[in-house]
Amino acid sequence: MFFANKYINLVNAIKIGFSHKLPMVRVPYNKKLINLLNVFIKVNYIKAYIVHNNLIFVKLYTGLENDINKKKIKHVSKPSIKYTISYKDLAIFTKYDFTVTVILHTSSGIMVHQEAIKKKVGGQVLFILFN
Repeated sequence: MFFANKYINLVNAIKIGFSHKLPMVRVPYNKKLINLLNVFIKVNYIKAYIVHNNLIFVKLYTGLENDINKKKIKHVSKPSIKYTISYKDLAIFTKYDFTVTVILHTSSGIMVHQEAIKKKVGGQVLFILFN
């Protein structure tokens, strides 16, 4: 099952937090969101997160850190339209563009495109991060 609405709500909450220069945002707990948050930490989109009382508190970069690590994120797959990419197409796509990070939902879980290429899997494109 694809949890696009929950992923989109999480990213929207983070975007609002960044725009208002908040140190933290909170979202309802969901196990699938934890996997996505771990990927966001790997790519330095967020600092950390804490789970407490069925809520996830996401720590954001603030102040000067926010300006340095400011990345734009684009939703690709939505509940109505799901975009998938094969391993071969992913390798070609990322071979020529080094300024983007593609976040995929694969059979092995949520991962960035570098991991997917190493594991030789394709999947559903969730987000693209522009550096």
